[in-house]
Formats: sequence, structure tokens, C-alpha cells
Amino acid sequence: MCIIAVKPAGVKMPAVKTIETMWTNNSDGAGYMYPASGSVQIRKGFMSLGGLKAELKDLSKEVDTTATPVIMHFRIGTAGGNIPECTHPFPISEHPAILKKLHNHSKLAACHNGMIPGLRGQAGISDTMEYIMTQLAPLCKIVPDFWRRPDGKEIIKTATQSKWALMDRKGHIETIGDFTEDKGILYSNTSYKTRTYYPMWDLSMTAKGKKQLPTARADFVCELPPDGYVTLPDGGMDDPAFYWIDRYGRIYCQPDYTDDVLIETDVIYHSDSTKDPYDPDKAYIMDILL
Repeated sequence: MCIIAVKPAGVKMPAVKTIETMWTNNSDGAGYMYPASGSVQIRKGFMSLGGLKAELKDLSKEVDTTATPVIMHFRIGTAGGNIPECTHPFPISEHPAILKKLHNHSKLAACHNGMIPGLRGQAGISDTMEYIMTQLAPLCKIVPDFWRRPDGKEIIKTATQSKWALMDRKGHIETIGDFTEDKGILYSNTSYKTRTYYPMWDLSMTAKGKKQLPTARADFVCELPPDGYVTLPDGGMDDPAFYWIDRYGRIYCQPDYTDDVLIETDVIYHSDSTKDPYDPDKAYIMDILL
């Protein structure tokens, strides 16, 4: 689902451990932006944690990263493909080639966390890029500072049902949607936190006690929203309360409700809501049997 980390001026950069955790939980590419030389400087397309950490180390030699506002983005790919060009931030532009550049500068740039209703993207063009090209860029031509106005921010929030962070060339930042503040940094969700995993154990007792199941893997999952229904392979229907979903849209059922063990199913979830049924703020680790 991605995460945005907004570090205002005068606040220290996130700890290395926090950066590593954000990458672990959102590992389909990363990027960042900061103001310098009269523009928003965009650096993105980092497809490995090592490459990102090396880049941030170089940045700390170029600018005072505590005094300079920095916005970082860690991606979970949903549309457009998991390619460097689809990583964030993006300049506010109507031209795909400009949005795809990995080293760029702009008067205004944005990061997005969420899935935009009605936009599914296409090869090399994510839903975020499409919304920027067709909506934000034209709006900026009409009212350049609309993104700083309460009504303008409400338009973006209502239309996208997502979270955004925008920065202009002077380093002014606006966020849209609910962010969590921690040590002065604003996070678009809680996937910056390390989550403790307690291994699942077989309920059958042995002479040496419980044994760990070798076929289990841990994953972040959340319960399906109750405002929909599940269709079964035979065409029947079921209550979504018995099913879970992960960040990639895979759905699981819990065969034994006395144990936190899930198995993947081929059911389909249906809902009248356009909101993504996976909510990273409500997800926690459970064991998936392979």
C-alpha cells in the first residue's frame, strides 16, 4: 500500500532501522524529494535497500538533512508495474516522460499512498501518474496554489480516497489524509514500525513439547471488511468475516478458528465500496500455510 514519511525542517532524518523497516514492509522501490537550488529535487527509482541507503548517505554530505525538509516514499506496487519509473515522488506534470525521470526537479512534486478509485493504470503508467497528469497538473494551471487551500485539499482527498504529501520549491509541505506523528516525522501509516513475530506452533504435543510447523510463513493480513460478500468457486456465497486479505490482494481462510493459521483460497471478494479492502493500519502478522 506504500508509506510516505514526511520529515519537516529542523527534524532529524528517520533512524536507519526505521528506514530498513519501511523498506521491508514496502519493498517495490523508493524515492525522496527535498528543496534545493530553487526547485524540488526528486531522486527515485531505488530498487534495493542498499542503493537507497547509499544515496541517503551521499545526500547527508550535500545538504544539512536536519535543517532541510525531506519527503520519502516506499512503494508497494499496485499499477503500472514494479519498475523504477513508477516509484515516487512525481513532479506535477502532464507529460509521462517527465514523470518517469529518476533524477528530476520541479516547482511542485507529490507522493501518494493508496489506490485511486476508477484508475487502474496501464503498462508503465500507474494510477498515481494518471491522476497527476489528468487532474493535478491541469488544476495547477488554473489555480497554482489550490493544493495549499482547504477546499483544494478536500477535492484531492474526496476524489482519491488516499493520502498525499506535496512539496514546493521553497520547501513548503502539505499533507492530505490522516498521518501519524512520531518524533516529529509524519507517516502515512504504521508500516514504519517493527512488528514482532511470534512463530506459530503445532498444537499436537510431542515428547519434547510443541514443535514449530516448517510449512508456515508470516505475512501481514487484515480481516475483510464486512460491507461485502465472498463468492465461492462453486458459485455460492459466504460471509467475509471468515476471510482475510494481504497487501497483494490474496485472500485466505482460517480453517481452525482456535489457531492463527491461514490457507490461501480462490474465493473472490465483492464490495460496493471503492476503498481498498486491505488496510495496513489494521493488519498484523499471521501464519500462512504453504
